[in-house]
Amino acid sequence: MKSFSNGDVYIGSFKGELCHGNGKYTWSNGTIYEGEWVDGQMTGKGIMKWVNGSVFDGCWSNGLKHGHGVLSRPKIQYHDRRTN
Repeated sequence: MKSFSNGDVYIGSFKGELCHGNGKYTWSNGTIYEGEWVDGQMTGKGIMKWVNGSVFDGCWSNGLKHGHGVLSRPKIQYHDRRTN
């Protein structure tokens, strides 16, 4: 586990000082990402949950939504395919 001075918290695997492997990152505003990390970046399969109730479950690359995924918002659901 690593706590940051801004209130963010990461629980999971590390490579040196970087988030790497599987882990859960919680921002101080309540947003949560749980999934795969590579060299400190959200990369691979993961789920981002925002405090407004929106959820993205899908693929990530270098910290951005990438490829297949489903974005759900309260009462709305989108099927998304991004390449950046």
